[in-house]
Amino acid sequence: MARIKVIVKPDCAESRIIGFDAEKGAYIIHLRESARDNKANIGLLKLISREWHKKSRITRGLKSKEKYLELQD
Repeated sequence: MARIKVIVKPDCAESRIIGFDAEKGAYIIHLRESARDNKANIGLLKLISREWHKKSRITRGLKSKEKYLELQD
């Protein structure tokens, strides 16, 4: 089970993983969904599942742009 840190930016043109920021130790992810009504969190989990073929859950940062995810095999 891996744990990663991500920084999300909601309300972008498309949902995609931008890359890894070594200085912050986090993946930068742009999301199409807005931050309202938990839509960005759901969009993040769907994107991780689609791109990395892993199930994940948010362990910290549900209401923050900085989130910690736990990836399952």
